[in-house]
Amino acid sequence: MAENVSAAATREALLPFPDEIPAGYLPLAGEPVFDPGKHLALEAPQSVTSLNELGYSADVIAQCPSVFGVSAAFRILSAEGVAVMSDICGQIY
Repeated sequence: MAENVSAAATREALLPFPDEIPAGYLPLAGEPVFDPGKHLALEAPQSVTSLNELGYSADVIAQCPSVFGVSAAFRILSAEGVAVMSDICGQIY
């Protein structure tokens, strides 16, 4: 768990989340409030490959914020989350 907090802190330091809505952003009709309990169904990937396993040297890896290289596809959204995302994309495009 501490690694996740550290990674989040690193991301925040590198790319802070904006405090305001971007110029030109228009809310969508009926846009639901994000509810992680309803919209997420996080699953761990079946495989994760480190930078070392990809052939990167220890010197290069030492300069990276993480040893993570790549993972297999994994689930993020619940069926309801997919439906909401599909509806939002339909309104945008």
